[in-house]
Amino acid sequence: MGRYGAKLSAACLILLSMVTGCGSKTNGLNFKPMGSSLVLTNPNYILTINRSPYNFTVTSQGRVILASIPCTASSSVSATGSYLLNNTYACTFSAAGYNPISNGVNVYLHSDLAGWITYNFLLSSNRIKVSISSQNSNVQNIGDAFSTSTSGHWYGQGELGNYLNPVSGTMEKGQQWFPIETGSFTRCPLETADENNITTPLWLTSNGAGLFVDSYGPMCVSMGNGIFSLTGNSNKFSYYILVDKDIPSEYQDWISTDFTYKKAWQPVSLPAPDMFKGPVWSTWAEYLYGINQTNVIAFAQSITTFNLPFSILEIDDKWQSRWGDTDFDNTKFADPKAMIAQLHSMGFKVSLWIPPFVDNDSSNFNSLTEEFFVQSKDGGVSLIAWWDTFGAKKAGLINFAEPSAMNWWAGLLNTMTSNYGIDGFKFDAGEANWFPLDGVTEGYLSPNQYSDFYIKIHERVPAMEFRSGWFAQNEGQIMREYDKDSVWGSNNGLASVLPQMFSLEMIGYPFVLPDMIGGNGYTGWPSSELYIRWVEMNAFMPLMQFSMAPWDTRIIGLPTQTTIDITKMYAGIHQSLSTYMIDLTKNSATTGMPMVKPLFFDYPSDLNTYTIGDEFLLGDMYLVCPVVTQGASSRDVYLPAGTWADYFTGGTFTGPATLTGYPATIATIPVFVKKQ
Repeated sequence: MGRYGAKLSAACLILLSMVTGCGSKTNGLNFKPMGSSLVLTNPNYILTINRSPYNFTVTSQGRVILASIPCTASSSVSATGSYLLNNTYACTFSAAGYNPISNGVNVYLHSDLAGWITYNFLLSSNRIKVSISSQNSNVQNIGDAFSTSTSGHWYGQGELGNYLNPVSGTMEKGQQWFPIETGSFTRCPLETADENNITTPLWLTSNGAGLFVDSYGPMCVSMGNGIFSLTGNSNKFSYYILVDKDIPSEYQDWISTDFTYKKAWQPVSLPAPDMFKGPVWSTWAEYLYGINQTNVIAFAQSITTFNLPFSILEIDDKWQSRWGDTDFDNTKFADPKAMIAQLHSMGFKVSLWIPPFVDNDSSNFNSLTEEFFVQSKDGGVSLIAWWDTFGAKKAGLINFAEPSAMNWWAGLLNTMTSNYGIDGFKFDAGEANWFPLDGVTEGYLSPNQYSDFYIKIHERVPAMEFRSGWFAQNEGQIMREYDKDSVWGSNNGLASVLPQMFSLEMIGYPFVLPDMIGGNGYTGWPSSELYIRWVEMNAFMPLMQFSMAPWDTRIIGLPTQTTIDITKMYAGIHQSLSTYMIDLTKNSATTGMPMVKPLFFDYPSDLNTYTIGDEFLLGDMYLVCPVVTQGASSRDVYLPAGTWADYFTGGTFTGPATLTGYPATIATIPVFVKKQ
């Protein structure tokens, strides 16, 4: 039986090869061995476990909605029962036996390398908990793989940006695929990393199956070539199979369920309402690190001179002398209190950018504060590099899991709000990839947990936005998409904004900020066409943020005044919808349901909707069809069932229908209002 066989050989095993057809019933669950398979029938689904080759399927509504992939080669990461041992992947071909348990079954596989591998299936009304374990503690990785085509279209996980592989050190090009099975990616480990900042291990499929890992990891996932694999980085791993009639039902069940780590939707607070009252204006793209008091006032005056709508003016990076300071650089800001008072008199609320890093030359890094940072295993602060240290390991990472550290940092920020009249903070970073490899905290905080502890600062300090989270849904905060490039495509350009928002909404974050209009400009500023198309799309999203000013002459193509006029029109539309947006936030706060939805969320029986990634529903009333293709002056529009009126012309149409070549001049995009 191999090295690890003796321990299990005395257990109560029923050999699958000897099963002929005896059945039983356990707690209402029909349990029927059939030949070389086990069939477990629940009122909502059927779980079939095949002995050889070992795999399992879930059937619901008369069709197979999830199928694991059997092992067909001695070494495979993309198969059920795959494992990593001694840095070599292998998998098991067949099951040796099973043991019925209350509400489920244990299935036993055997490998000379990994010993006995146990699959524990626990069934409830609309989910199955699958727990896998190997007796060999040296197994490094264990998990399952699934056929993507069996489950239809796949959605979820969160942001899919570029990914720095920590093992190879290479950058894997990312893209916000929609649906995600149309792309290929690996995330090992799966974590809240730069460009993949907001991540939750949840995947929903169009055929009614879902997968969810109620854990902070570590784990790995990969998608490609018709296979989705999901593994844990140890000799034990568990996940849930979700079963429901469609994606909205799957999502509603998941968001309202208490798991061990992910809790049922009950937000501890609501987002800052001022963020929804008009566009946010950030200083970043216009001034980068050159921000100062003169520039801030000039920026605000230009916004009002051009009569552009606004709500908050956000003072971004480098308002302080050293990163980690909690006071203004007095060489750049002679009288910050007077500056903020002037901004308030102009009607602006004011927020400040702040990260969780404190450089070791900051006044807030000293012998009295060292205990507030993540420590090294060897003792002392574990210094890290982050983007503003340009590769130098010179910053401490604030340990937000430690109450004294949280209170210390919150106290410093609240002192700033009191001293200067600041209205809130833009909290940047917080991802797992900044957590030092040698870092330790009390309770051994995992890297992904760090993101969720960081966001809790909103309970002590007025917060405007965050950009990282794992199971942070219940914090009820505005979550910002990762910085976009000033390009058209779905590789972090304009075409990625909407699919990324869909993905974040479908992992339980209803309050999504689509980042800065026009992108970051790092590799060149957008043309006026790209800028305007970005403005038009964002105008119908719950939150709108400018950083590139429409009067800036670096935006070329159309006359500057044309860019200003179109921007003003759409920013005005956005502001006119603010009451509607705030009502949507209240509804989402109660239900956990998305504010911005892909069409299939409201029309799940319409199979045409599952691959439409360039139209969205804003609440139940508006259907928005942005233009994300360079040079386009028209686009095809799909209208789902109902009567729809053109937002601009009033013309009415009846769906379901495809409107081919619908006009979309540079100053217009197709937007429709659903008639009741």
